[in-house]
Amino acid sequence: MAACGESGNWKLTLHVIRGVIESEFMQEKPLEIEKIEDFPGATVLRLHGPLLLGNFFPLQTMVRSDNSGLLIVDVADMPYIDSAGIGCLVGAHVSRENSGRKLVLVGANERLLTSLKVTKVDQLFVLVPTVEQALSHVKKA
Repeated sequence: MAACGESGNWKLTLHVIRGVIESEFMQEKPLEIEKIEDFPGATVLRLHGPLLLGNFFPLQTMVRSDNSGLLIVDVADMPYIDSAGIGCLVGAHVSRENSGRKLVLVGANERLLTSLKVTKVDQLFVLVPTVEQALSHVKKA
């Protein structure tokens, strides 16, 4: 164990295994992905939980397999993101743009917006507050 700290209701324990740092705190918060296909020509992926190095692969797989013209990623219930999660979102955006399809992020909180701005990728994304606004934004474009 490399470090251990406690604060409030959570405990962070870091383990160094073969040069990789694993956080039990991060692993206790899994990413759940809810797929909603109730919109013609659009798919909504609603994320529940953090988007991190240890859990972004299922999202990446779902994004790659989606053939809709519009993919709406609802991040309203995503409390935080790490650099690998940002990379996953950027990769999703680039992939969809290159194939003539759109990606819109919905419900981004201040923490996510700050992370996107600090990494200078905020300009890549269409960011709107609600799924309904995402649908109407794309219709206008």
